[in-house]
Order: sequence, then C-alpha cells, then structure tokens
Amino acid sequence: MKIAIKRQLQARLNLLTSLKEQVRIASASKLVMNDPRPETTQRIQWDDVKSAFRTRICTGIVSNLLHTMIHEFLEDAAPLVIRKIQDALGNVNAIKVNTLLT
Repeated sequence: MKIAIKRQLQARLNLLTSLKEQVRIASASKLVMNDPRPETTQRIQWDDVKSAFRTRICTGIVSNLLHTMIHEFLEDAAPLVIRKIQDALGNVNAIKVNTLLT
C-alpha cells in the first residue's frame, strides 16, 4: 500500500477516534452546560492508536472535545504533547515528531 494512502487512512481513523470520544462525553453528560471553561481533561484527550506503519514506535492523537477556536485547542494541547514527547525521550535517544491538524 502506498504511503500516501496509509497516511490518509491513519488520519481518518484518528478523526473517528476523536468523534467517538466526543459522542461518549456528550452522552455521559459529564460537562456542566453553563461552565465557561471546563477542566483541560474535559476539553482534550490523548489516545494512543495503532499505527498503519510498521516502523513507528508510537502514534498518538490529541482529540479536541470542545474547542471552537484553534488557538485555545493548541494552548491546551501543548503541555500534553510536550509531556508525551518527554516521556518518549526517556525511553529512546532520539525521536521524530510529526503533526497533522485535521
């Protein structure tokens, strides 16, 4: 399978993972409707996903659960992504990080 098709399929699977989590949270009614700024854990979520590529050590997705503004999502996601990168660097000497906004 061509790399471009693998990447496209991986992105679609990641989107489905995010949508599934949004539906789960909405149906569980965890959020207070009038809460202007719920906890970060209610706004974003990290999910480890199985990679479509054999050579990848780890693939993860940060799911946007509530944000409507990209800068708010990036502000909330940054500490989580940095922590995951630091954790990965604790296990290996070097890593390559790719990002994709969809």
